[in-house]
Amino acid sequence: LALVLVTFGWHYYNLKRYNTKLLELSVTDKLTGLFNRQKTDEKLMEEKNRLQRYPDYHCSVLLIDVDFFKTVNDTYGHQMGDTVLKGLADLFKTHSRQTDVIGRWGGEEFMVILPHMTLDRALVVAENLRRCVEDFYAETDISVTISVGVGEMERTLSVHENIARIDSALYQAKALGRNRISIAQG
Repeated sequence: LALVLVTFGWHYYNLKRYNTKLLELSVTDKLTGLFNRQKTDEKLMEEKNRLQRYPDYHCSVLLIDVDFFKTVNDTYGHQMGDTVLKGLADLFKTHSRQTDVIGRWGGEEFMVILPHMTLDRALVVAENLRRCVEDFYAETDISVTISVGVGEMERTLSVHENIARIDSALYQAKALGRNRISIAQG
């Protein structure tokens, strides 16, 4: 009986460990180790629900795109492109708060959800990230910069509408010459 209990305990422990690993894999972007798009969407919904519940609550979002990323891939190869994406993920994690949610939005786009943060403070965070990326890659052979759309989530808009505003700001930053920040309009 003792052998059966020990064997059961060992299998139970391994099953729990494997389930934990599977859960982690299901919400993580394989390349960068950040949250994947599905988990990032889930976190956006959680923040939208907080906005609805608490009148004094603020949440801002950064939508980040790597400038001329195709050129990095075409010039240095896709492995170098992957290295750049991993490096950016590490920079974003290093220069963010523990409560911030960082996800790979798709391709060379990232999202940073900033709970408890107004637009003014989010602009400071965005500029800090932009400058950190520019400074870090200035010391390498590869020129990498980012463009950032910044916006505070609005209570009256859906998550989709909020992200559309911030995405428009990102496209404005790119249209104005890249390596810059643009603010989402109401």
